Order: sequence, then structure tokens, then C-alpha cells
Amino acid sequence: MIQFETPELDALLVMVMTPTILPRSLRHNFNKMNMIKVLIMDEFHHAKGCDRYACTMTETRDKDNFL
Repeated sequence: MIQFETPELDALLVMVMTPTILPRSLRHNFNKMNMIKVLIMDEFHHAKGCDRYACTMTETRDKDNFL
């Protein structure tokens, strides 16, 4: 675990996951979208159609229980 020099930074939680894990964790209520302040999606410019990134964004945008 990384420890930061300031208590403010130490209080932050950083989660790194695949595009498949995020919607799964939201569906099963392990995480809520309102817990996420910044969402960085690497390689998102490749997302189209039924790509996992595109599906994640559609699910989190369209369903009230994810917000």
C-alpha cells in the first residue's frame, strides 16, 4: 500500500479495474456511481458498438440505480 505525505491524499481510494469489472461491481452493489469522482478510461477512443467500455458508459448513464 502506498502512503502519502498528507492526510488528504491518504484518505483517497484509487481503484484500478478492467472495463468488465466496473459494471459488474455496480450491478452487485459493491460500488455506487456516486462514489466515483473521477473515472479514467484508457483506450476509450476504441469503444464503439458493444465494446465493454461503450456498454459500461451506456449502463451507468441510462440506469438510475447506478447513479
